[in-house]
Order: sequence, then C-alpha cells, then structure tokens
Amino acid sequence: MTSQPAPSAPRYDKTTVTKIAQVTADGIARFVTKQQAAAGVSPRDRVQVRVVTPAGAPVQISPSHNRELGAAGLTALILFVLSLSVLALRRRI
Repeated sequence: MTSQPAPSAPRYDKTTVTKIAQVTADGIARFVTKQQAAAGVSPRDRVQVRVVTPAGAPVQISPSHNRELGAAGLTALILFVLSLSVLALRRRI
C-alpha cells in the first residue's frame, strides 16, 4: 500500500493560499451567525465571531506527522465545541 502525500500549501501560489485562509475564516464566522439565527437566539444574546486580523502572507512550515495530527486534533476540537454550542442553544429554546 503506497502512502499518498498530505495536501499542502506548496501546491498553490501565495495569493491562492491567502485567499483560502481568508475564505475559511469568513466562512466560520458566517456559519456561527447563521446557526445562532436558525436556533432562534436573540441578537443581543448571540456570540459574535469576527475575523480580527485578515489572512496575511503564508509561511511555509515543514510538514511532520506530529503537526498533521495536531492540526487535525485542533480542527476536531473546534468543530466539537461549535456543535456543543449549537446543541446547548437549541435546548434553551
């Protein structure tokens, strides 16, 4: 079984990588806003998620197994917390 290399930023130019990072951050902020609205949370009780610092120039890092696991773990943790928040909000209604 041959291992496939993990997708990484070097496949794209710097402008594309910066756009991907910015679109992802904006998408998360919109997702949180839409979920709270759909759950019926009043505007004064909503958590506000904003992009404070826009995506800057990318910095290449050396990929390693530990960094890949760390990134996957952090992503899973963020999604888990967002899911719990939405569920908690729905139960309050």
